[in-house]
Parts: sequence; structure tokens; C-alpha cells
Amino acid sequence: MTEVLIIYLVAGSVVGVLSGIFGIGGGMVVVPTMLFTMPLIGMEGDHQAHLAIGTSHATIIFTAMASARTYHKKGDVDWKIFSNIAPGLIIGSFIFGAFISSMFSSDILKKMFAIFSVIMAIKIFMSAHKEHKEAIHHRVTLLGVGLVIGSISALIGVGGSSMTVPFLSWKALDIRKAVGTAAACGSLIAIFSTSGYIYSGLSDNSLPEYSLGYIFLPAFIGIILTSTIFVKFGAKLAYKIPPAWQKRSFGVFLLMVAAKMWF
Repeated sequence: MTEVLIIYLVAGSVVGVLSGIFGIGGGMVVVPTMLFTMPLIGMEGDHQAHLAIGTSHATIIFTAMASARTYHKKGDVDWKIFSNIAPGLIIGSFIFGAFISSMFSSDILKKMFAIFSVIMAIKIFMSAHKEHKEAIHHRVTLLGVGLVIGSISALIGVGGSSMTVPFLSWKALDIRKAVGTAAACGSLIAIFSTSGYIYSGLSDNSLPEYSLGYIFLPAFIGIILTSTIFVKFGAKLAYKIPPAWQKRSFGVFLLMVAAKMWF
């Protein structure tokens, strides 16, 4: 178990830095890490992905909050967009995503994760040089977008930033404000998704010791211990990187994760 805890601490450090730079909650690191450690914690069977995704959402609550707080101090969270997109995120993440996930096998969830990552990477590359315009604030549009992002995020274990950032960038919101706003959205998604994964996993007797529903507590604690510390370093680095490079780096990261999950 000591080796596994070290893996979680290291993963948390990586998550913190990436969250600070890109506003992600870290699901694209936590989910593969959890799947890698499943044999080490004695977890086998068809619910490996569910435990990985549920744990990912639990860690995102704290990591995304820390990232959003850092960007908020710089004035880079658009709270108007957040308030309009929030209802859709809540409905999508809690009612649809977390409960619908039990209908899919682990392999299907992994493939969905990979395909989604490639699509988002393409969108990131396409918007790398888009000029800044007035950001979108239409309530109905943001409600619908939030519903889609919340549902998909709950299904594949991410905080939604990998969809929210490309969407806001596509609408030409400044990249740093898009990242900060996405981090705030990610924490909200994670709160309701985590609740759903805890509830849906309470009756599963195949889960390892120290699990709360589909949340593996040792991984949760180990990851947030370091992620909430390193997120500040990532945010500082983000403000030193040219916006176009910040976008491209995010796209490359998504492609790497997609390859890992597919193969």
C-alpha cells in the first residue's frame, strides 16, 4: 500500500500543476492513475472504471476549487457565465451522468474518454489564434451547454474544463479567463457527480476496503494532499506562458491522454 500511496501523491502533484495551468480538475491524470493501481489494491472486475471515475470527481472538488480561487484573485473568473451555466452543469452531472454511467462497461467508458479527448484537442488547436471578442452570456445557450458538459463530465470522470475551455475559447473569451471560469465550473460538476457516484456504489460489494461508494478514500486523500499545494505553482506558470502556447500545450496533453486510454 505504501507504493500505491506514493503514486497517488506524485499524481496529485502533477494534477496540481496542470490544474493551475489549464484549469482542469485533473481527471485526465487521476483516472489513468487509478486504473493503473487497480491490480495493486486488489480491485478487479467490471467496475474498475466506475471506481476510478468516482474517485476522480471527489479529488476534482478540491483541486478545481483551489485553481478557481487562484484565478479569481487575478480577476480571471467570469462569474456571469458561471451563474448562467451552473444549472445545466448540476442537472447534467448529478441526474444524468453519474447514474447513467452504471449502464456502461469499463471498456466503453475508456473508449468514450479517448474519443472525447481527441475531439477536444482538435477544437483547441483550431482556436489557438482566434482573436478576442465579447464573450457569450446567453442564458439558454449556456444552460444547454452546461447540461451537455455536466453529463459527459460525470460519465468520463473529468471536471469539464477540457470541454468548457475549448467552448469559451471558441466563443473568443480570453484564455486565462476561460481557464479560471472552467475551474469554477469543474468544482461544481464534481460536487454533484461525486454525490451520484457515492450513492450508486453503496450497494456494490466488490469494492476494495476503505471505499465510500465509488470513491477510494486512500487515493482521494493522497491526491488532494499534493494537488491543492501544487496548483499555485501551475497558476504562476500559466501567467508566464503566451496564451497561444497555453492552448497548444493543452491540446497536446489531451492527445497524449487519449492515446493512453485507447491502447
